[in-house]
Amino acid sequence: MKEYELNTYRNNVGVAFQETPIYAIPLCENISVYNAINNTELVTLFNDLSMNNILEKNNATFDSILTKEFDSNGIMLSSGEKQILSIARIYTKTFNLLILDEPSSALDPIMEEKISRLILDKAQKSTTILISHRLSTVVDADNIFVIHNGEIQESGRHKELMKNKKFYYEMFETQSKKYKDRIL
Repeated sequence: MKEYELNTYRNNVGVAFQETPIYAIPLCENISVYNAINNTELVTLFNDLSMNNILEKNNATFDSILTKEFDSNGIMLSSGEKQILSIARIYTKTFNLLILDEPSSALDPIMEEKISRLILDKAQKSTTILISHRLSTVVDADNIFVIHNGEIQESGRHKELMKNKKFYYEMFETQSKKYKDRIL
């Protein structure tokens, strides 16, 4: 790793975390932290990620300031909106590596499914590491690594891991059982 310059990493690795840093700058600049995009691209991105409600509920524009740190009229985003903004950032540029850590944990199930589909589409163009405790977000991954106590316990595709009936199977069944038991 020491052979590469810091700027090389920054230009080739995109990240979206559960806790997204939001800057006290305009919304459009918050999205463009990796790469500047024009208004047409911004409108498309907002439509693709269903972000228009951020503008509507705040009577805002792309130039509205986020946070109230320096502007008492600044927009305060919910945790889910911050996560969507984080996903929007990685859509402004093509990266060789994407690292996504619980990028949809604060989203409702419908939005989570939509974002998961978009992430999988983006993953087709980049090596993608998706860290998630919600196993529904990883079922379509090319390879799933189950890490427990800091060690890889098992790996494979969803169907393979379900057939093995080990730790992944137990976690998946536990999560899905919660839904099944509550609706029956």
